[in-house]
Amino acid sequence: MDLKEIIEQHQKETKYYRDEITCTELEVKSLQDELETLRTSRPSWITLIKAIAEEIRQDPQMSEFTEHEVLGPFGLGAMVSIHFFKTPNVEGLKPLRDDNCKSITFTPKYGQQPWDLTAMIVNSAVDTGRYKQG
Repeated sequence: MDLKEIIEQHQKETKYYRDEITCTELEVKSLQDELETLRTSRPSWITLIKAIAEEIRQDPQMSEFTEHEVLGPFGLGAMVSIHFFKTPNVEGLKPLRDDNCKSITFTPKYGQQPWDLTAMIVNSAVDTGRYKQG
């Protein structure tokens, strides 16, 4: 092998090496983008509440309630409420009066891992004594 062939062989190997690095960097970038998408687009815990709302609507005892809306999360407890309405929201109508609306409020409950998520019903009708009067 003469000097020219040695140099050409070296340039060929160097180009292959650079091409492999570029290809690997592109794969890493693609995987990093995919990972970021997965981290930012994971289902919100509210999707759990929306599914619960749909299931409650299927109950025969709730047949008179024709609409529902999911509101929240609110506050540090990330509370979410489902309001079920008998009549559509019409201007001038008081939709939250007792005979027209039923509501249920949930707060998230996390398990050992962040994805071990369930929902707890918030019972605001009972004073647990957790907070001082004031």
